[in-house]
Amino acid sequence: MPLVFQQRVHLLLSHPIHNGFPSVEEAFIEARKSYPPRTEYPWSHPIVYFSGKKIGWNFLDEKDSR
Repeated sequence: MPLVFQQRVHLLLSHPIHNGFPSVEEAFIEARKSYPPRTEYPWSHPIVYFSGKKIGWNFLDEKDSR
């Protein structure tokens, strides 16, 4: 992989995207802290809800995934 491409990828990944999306870590923490009814939870962004729904709330609620 060319060095310029690697530098661009690193630059893109190292800077937060200013589009309202939380970071992966922030989204995970928020999903773990959420509670039912999750459709009424005050999500920071809809992508957090839909990601948690896709992964599965039961999986996120398990003790071992904390």
